[in-house]
Amino acid sequence: MKDNGAIQKDSANGSYYVNAKIEYPDGSTEDIRIPVAKSDTTAPRVTINGKELSETATDYSFVVFKGSKFNPTLRVSDDKKIM
Repeated sequence: MKDNGAIQKDSANGSYYVNAKIEYPDGSTEDIRIPVAKSDTTAPRVTINGKELSETATDYSFVVFKGSKFNPTLRVSDDKKIM
């Protein structure tokens, strides 16, 4: 593997790959790209007090006063059930 096996992203089409160098018995070499497919393409869901959060969740703002209780319910779920 080249680049310590780091996964690269093709800026032209958004696909992922790993660079590798093949050395043949005759001593010749060839640089290749090995395609990498993501196995989990669905992001986990996060809810706070029953409302789903997004990447740009700016609609949640909490004001907590000294001595008051702050006990929000935060839930995370994933389609793969691995958390």
